[in-house]
Amino acid sequence: MTKHSVPPGMSRGMTFLFALAGGSAVGNLYWAQPLLAEIAASLGVSLAAAGALITATQVGYACGVLLLVPLGDALDRRRLIPAMLALSALALLACAAAPGY
Repeated sequence: MTKHSVPPGMSRGMTFLFALAGGSAVGNLYWAQPLLAEIAASLGVSLAAAGALITATQVGYACGVLLLVPLGDALDRRRLIPAMLALSALALLACAAAPGY
């Protein structure tokens, strides 16, 4: 039996928390797909428009992985992460303030 290694400076609990957070973040890209018809009906839009919403979410995630993740190697992460969280919060507020789809 092999013993699982834990990254230096991280406990098993912290490693589990990071795995759970990462899985939840990526899972959010896909959990809406089976609910596409319900999403379209609740927003009062066509199925194609609701599908475009899901597609835009996945494209945005891919752009973030390609363009923002490498910044973590180039810039100070202690300043980058709060800035990205603030921008995400502003984007969510803009979505919440939108008058329609």
